[in-house]
Amino acid sequence: MSVTAADRKLTIGRYVTRDGGWLESRPWRPSTREAFDSHWRAHLEPRWGDVPLVAVRPTDAQGWVNKLAQDLAPSTVEALYRRLVTIMRAAHADGVIARQPLSTIVLPERPRAGRVHVPTAEQVGQLAAAMSDRYRPIVWTIATLGLRPAEAIGLTVERVDFLRGSARIDRQMVTVKGGPRLAPLKTRRMPSREVPVPRELTERLAAHLEAHPAIEAPDTDPHGGPAHLIFSNNDGRPIRRNGLGWIWTTAAEKIGLPDELRGWHCLRHYAITRLIGAGVNPDYVRQFAGHSNLTETMDTYAGWWPSEADNARDVLSEVLARSVGRRL
Repeated sequence: MSVTAADRKLTIGRYVTRDGGWLESRPWRPSTREAFDSHWRAHLEPRWGDVPLVAVRPTDAQGWVNKLAQDLAPSTVEALYRRLVTIMRAAHADGVIARQPLSTIVLPERPRAGRVHVPTAEQVGQLAAAMSDRYRPIVWTIATLGLRPAEAIGLTVERVDFLRGSARIDRQMVTVKGGPRLAPLKTRRMPSREVPVPRELTERLAAHLEAHPAIEAPDTDPHGGPAHLIFSNNDGRPIRRNGLGWIWTTAAEKIGLPDELRGWHCLRHYAITRLIGAGVNPDYVRQFAGHSNLTETMDTYAGWWPSEADNARDVLSEVLARSVGRRL
């Protein structure tokens, strides 16, 4: 593969942002594009925007990664690095560079999977009590159905079967430049799932809707048909991501919630670990959580699965008790 003189001068910034260039070729959702734009402006462009593609060296990238790791979480550093790798791979495929140079970078070690922090039942109750009646049902919804926060605020009346006690989860509320809007789920391999809704929760949601009627979802429903949001903010509008964070922080500070219980996601962990503790089939837990594969579920909640040795001990104890009982 030969690299032309023009290719040798082509910078990463120009390759990414030019008309008909790499960025325009990405089949991204609006929220994904906004996430990239944020990463590009804050971290990628300042370091790599003026660097010719042919001048990128592994040592330069390693130094950049090491510097990022001083201030950012390992997962964020990895995400930024993966974006750079994706750009360089595309440049290689386009024939702009002779090879993709970023294959030997050492990334900061990420925390071991399975160390999720889960609130107690008492903490969940305290958190709900610390919120206004408008937002309290969001606590019970996530802590019961194991939804991601964006899935909860994107839940609509049309997706809840109040009589049968079930909910179809197939979209989420994302915040983009045009404001909140419904979008497909985060996990493309599992675009929808159905979760059971206990009677107590349907009653709470029904009472909530009497006090705070559902509002029509903005923009378009990605699945077609009417869409009326169950949860809204104090102004009767869709809840934005930053607004949801403010609701959590205000209540968490009020009750002195420990720092490790950061954000709504710990309530999702609460619901999922309750199923695990009850001995529910692992693959059903996977479906309930909306994970694309069982490995993700087992790794994320590694420390919460009952010990197989304990299970075996209980079974063998029962075998012995029955055997002794028959001899007696």
